[in-house]
Amino acid sequence: MNTFALLSLSALSVTASPYAGPSVILGTGGGGGGFNAPAWVENGGTGFNMALAYCYTQFTPQCSHAAVANAVTAAGLKNPFYVTKIEPEDMGPTTLIWGFVRTVTRDVLSELNVNKVDVLLWHQAGRDSNANNYRPPCFNASAAGPSGPGAYAACRVQGYQSLLDIQKAGGATTIGVSNYDQNQLEQLYDALGVWPEALEIEIHPYFLNTDLVNFALQRNITLLAYAPLAIGNKYGLLSEPVVLAAAAAHSCSPAQVILKWHWQYHGGIVLPRSTNSSHQIENLAAPKLTFTLTETEMNSLSSLPQKGKIYGTSCTPFC
Repeated sequence: MNTFALLSLSALSVTASPYAGPSVILGTGGGGGGFNAPAWVENGGTGFNMALAYCYTQFTPQCSHAAVANAVTAAGLKNPFYVTKIEPEDMGPTTLIWGFVRTVTRDVLSELNVNKVDVLLWHQAGRDSNANNYRPPCFNASAAGPSGPGAYAACRVQGYQSLLDIQKAGGATTIGVSNYDQNQLEQLYDALGVWPEALEIEIHPYFLNTDLVNFALQRNITLLAYAPLAIGNKYGLLSEPVVLAAAAAHSCSPAQVILKWHWQYHGGIVLPRSTNSSHQIENLAAPKLTFTLTETEMNSLSSLPQKGKIYGTSCTPFC
């Protein structure tokens, strides 16, 4: 495999490409490794959402990059679509060749056996005080604390500049961030004059995240919604009467109703995770269904109780 040249990052230029990929991508995070990449490929899936942090011992005793690459190779899938994320511990300028850039070339591209990924994101805006290693090279210890300007502010700017350089060097088609809020997105724009091209955040009818969704859409930032089904029936979303009624009205599954809701609500990408082959088939079939949820159905689904985020992504007090 020929990875892109590490020492020529600043010399190259590229025109950012808009997102062009599957509307349903297999999530591989959470659930102790509860995803089934071989079944996903067999069922016609081509998109995978991964991260350096997604390593498990249950279900799939491999990090997600290796598990996905093995499934893709075994099936002979020619054009997989890869979304992946790197962690705050690697934040910093690309001049730190043996830090950030080597992470991408060695731990991402090499494991996937590709020269570039389709979407490359920073996974978090920072780490909280309970993290084992929350001080990347750009961490400003003197700024830490709830009343400080944010010890990770410089890290986020340097980190996103690194993504821009990686993109220019041909290592990623689309770049962006995950679990950033409006203030953190504005920090990047104020410092670099560009908005991230993609934003991965939690979205579902129990957590509309309306302000951030609208903020992103107004700036043409593609949204990738994780936990799109609120973890299926674990929190009761797929058993809600309004969901069941819409499923009956449109002769589809409750999960397909929720996925349709996503596309009519924010028009982005959904990242459902499932080990169940029949559930995967339902998810992959959803974009092909021709019905549209009525305004009444959309309003009912968007009026469900707001139970809040399922996954914690705090960087307090260092945001």
